[in-house]
Amino acid sequence: SQSLRASHSKAAPRVTDSLPSTTRVPEIPPGDDIPPTFPRMSEHARICRIGPVACGPRQLPVVIAGLCVLESRELGFQVAELLRNACDEARLPLIFKGSFDKANRSSIRSARGPGIELGLKWLSEIRESLDLPVTTDIHEPSHALPVAEVVDCLQVPAFLCRQTDLLLAAGEA
Repeated sequence: SQSLRASHSKAAPRVTDSLPSTTRVPEIPPGDDIPPTFPRMSEHARICRIGPVACGPRQLPVVIAGLCVLESRELGFQVAELLRNACDEARLPLIFKGSFDKANRSSIRSARGPGIELGLKWLSEIRESLDLPVTTDIHEPSHALPVAEVVDCLQVPAFLCRQTDLLLAAGEA
């Protein structure tokens, strides 16, 4: 397999150079440089951090994956471990996602999740036990602060992205 190399004469910085030593991103073998930034990316683009994971120019792609809705603690742990192992093998950083409440279901009979209290408890346990950053979505402004205390990143569902109060609460949290 061909290693990732910069296609320009100036070598791109190694991703691991910009990450804290506690990051779960496996080391990239010497000589495997990260490709240059996509040509149209703004020169003003910055690196942002989600827990220990760096996102932005010249960084590895980040996998955000998990369960649409947390169905059980056990399933959450099983999926998180499976994803962590796959991402470790692929040398990609992972942010585990699981929703505590899916209020936007197509059927009133569909499972909505464990609720905010139990769901955040499970996400916290996954985060601590597996040493993974976690994310979840919020649906109401009142969710922003308590959820931000547990997760590394708040997500606002696309369906709710024009709800000004929700966006302000998420930004302030």
